[in-house]
Amino acid sequence: MILILFILALVLAWPTGGLSVLAWIGWIAWQLHKGREAHKHSETLTALLEPVFKGEYAEFAAGLELPYHSHITTDDIIKGNSRTEKDLHQIGRLIMKYLANNPCEAYAFINTLKRHGVDESGEMEAPWEVLQWEFYEKRSHGRLKWVGYRAVEALMPHNSLPAFHSVDLAGVSEMVTEMQALWQVDDKRGP
Repeated sequence: MILILFILALVLAWPTGGLSVLAWIGWIAWQLHKGREAHKHSETLTALLEPVFKGEYAEFAAGLELPYHSHITTDDIIKGNSRTEKDLHQIGRLIMKYLANNPCEAYAFINTLKRHGVDESGEMEAPWEVLQWEFYEKRSHGRLKWVGYRAVEALMPHNSLPAFHSVDLAGVSEMVTEMQALWQVDDKRGP
């Protein structure tokens, strides 16, 4: 894209008296500024989210109970060979970084934690604890799981990391659609 615009600016340089080259330089400067602003915003959200996770990325990823790919056998799951602690940590950390780069998703995540993840002392609980509460206390797939699944659904097509080899993307997408329908019905019903 940059090269094509540069060639176009050079072709138009003579008829425009060099203004096209100046416009191209201005466009590059604007793109760099936009990138720096996005990076600053991402760093700010990362600084906000890291203490929320309390370093327990693997616990959060395990709490999502992501569907297994069909090539994973029941034996592998029982023996714990399908997802290592390192894989789960990486998945959880990638979800946190995804949230840091997607402010709307980060807002939904933190808003859900604030709504359901504050203990008696007023301290925010770890996200994996809220996942447990959503599933075992409410007996449903909650909004926190929905945000986590949407993050995994967005991350998997762009990552060929070994951590995702055991995850079934089609199953994740199916669950996102199912949970989306559930929340739309609940939102229409009201509180």
